[in-house]
Amino acid sequence: MTTENGQSSAPSASRCYATCPRCSGSGEVTVVFVTSQPRSKPPIGEFECDACHGEGKVTQYKLSKMKRGEAFRKYRVTGCGLGLREAAKRWGIKAVELSEIEQGIRQTAWIPPGFNDPAESA
Repeated sequence: MTTENGQSSAPSASRCYATCPRCSGSGEVTVVFVTSQPRSKPPIGEFECDACHGEGKVTQYKLSKMKRGEAFRKYRVTGCGLGLREAAKRWGIKAVELSEIEQGIRQTAWIPPGFNDPAESA
């Protein structure tokens, strides 16, 4: 769609994307492998970021899911002192669903009991 002067009225791509918070825009994450074998140094590897798929940027929608998931996790761990499985059981949700919500993979209208959503109070 164009305006009278011939310019595009679509929002610019820079407004639709944000730097990926998981990889800080590099597109890669460093993973330390934990093994039961004693080693002088743990094996480390560089992998494509699973949040941005190596692009270094995420959509604003994805970013909002990630931030909400981080807030849920912080509330669960510091506010309630619960592990993932224990919280899921108490809150009547599957552990895999709670994990996906906290990672920003799954969008949900569900809110943990007692959680004050900072996005709604702003």
